Amino acid sequence: MDWFDNLRLRTKLLFNFVASSGILIAAIIICYVQIDRMDALSHAMSDHTVPSVTQAASLSEGRMRYRIRSLEYMLADSAAEREKLEASLVDIDAKLAKSIEDYRKYATTPEARGLLDAFTKAVAEYRNAVMAAVKLRQGRPRIRGRAIAENGMVRRGFACRLHHERLAEARQRTG
Repeated sequence: MDWFDNLRLRTKLLFNFVASSGILIAAIIICYVQIDRMDALSHAMSDHTVPSVTQAASLSEGRMRYRIRSLEYMLADSAAEREKLEASLVDIDAKLAKSIEDYRKYATTPEARGLLDAFTKAVAEYRNAVMAAVKLRQGRPRIRGRAIAENGMVRRGFACRLHHERLAEARQRTG
């Protein structure tokens, strides 16, 4: 480093200024690139991930509301209460069907589409079992547990939950 020691002070200061400026410019470029990547990532999250999570939560909420309402219907004592709960079942079923259709655009992989189709089928089977139990209960108001057990409503409800959990796991893997 004798060549550096032999330089004049003015040259050393100029060399230090150029080197420091170069490091600063490199740091600014690296920061700009990282900020640009973070911006792209945040846009991807706000455009896809957040709505996807919201729709998945809507699926879960609809499934749980339908299940709870169907069990409430089986426990209802009066005809007026059963009528009110039956109307609520139809309303919740329509909202769940809309949530499933809204989620279709977020099922981008073949696996997710297959799992969504399986969930849709499980929901339809559960709906049919609930409606069969409702019809059975309408004819004989004293029947409760037997109506649920005879048509497999609880088993189909668990199957619906299982398909929803698989769909949620696939969504978490794909982001």
